[in-house]
Amino acid sequence: MVFTTLQLQWALSTLNLSLLLASVSVVLTSLFPPLQSFLKYGKTLKLKHDKLPFLNVYVPKCWFTHFYIIHFTLSLVNVCLILGHRFAFTDLQVISIINLIQSSRRLFECLFVSKFSKTSNIHIFHYLVGVYFYTTINMIPLVMYLLDMSNDVSVWGMIVPIIIFTIASLDQSFNHKILSKQKKIYHTKNWIVSICCMSTLS
Repeated sequence: MVFTTLQLQWALSTLNLSLLLASVSVVLTSLFPPLQSFLKYGKTLKLKHDKLPFLNVYVPKCWFTHFYIIHFTLSLVNVCLILGHRFAFTDLQVISIINLIQSSRRLFECLFVSKFSKTSNIHIFHYLVGVYFYTTINMIPLVMYLLDMSNDVSVWGMIVPIIIFTIASLDQSFNHKILSKQKKIYHTKNWIVSICCMSTLS
């Protein structure tokens, strides 16, 4: 099936707009306490029973792995397609390579490093937003490539994004290690719940 330029432009606009709306919805959800449980998971999630059935749908936290399977698969496809026959780097190539590196690291961590508890859950809203997000961030550069919207980048255009990515990636890994050592501790009174990091007690 061959897409027309108009169809691709419409798809790109839709993807960008929907990603923006999804991001805004997550921010708004985080600002309203009654909705914050949608974004919490694992140790920070306290299961609630709402009158509306669809608000009580939770899935295993280990389903986080699905995000990175999707991310890895689509970013690998992008790298294979977008790198193509060109030797000069373009902005879309840099984005695709960074996405592939990131997805590879997170998929490895989910499969071989993280130890998901059988009782840890995430809300279905959180899960669906994650699936959508990792699909969309790979579809956007692909559609831009099909529209021939890539631009050649200079050496600095390659180095700066990679440096920023590396710092962010290392910071994320560091925080994941801290979070993996956390233990939920309940006070004898039900209204006090605290999270403490085991590493701070040693």
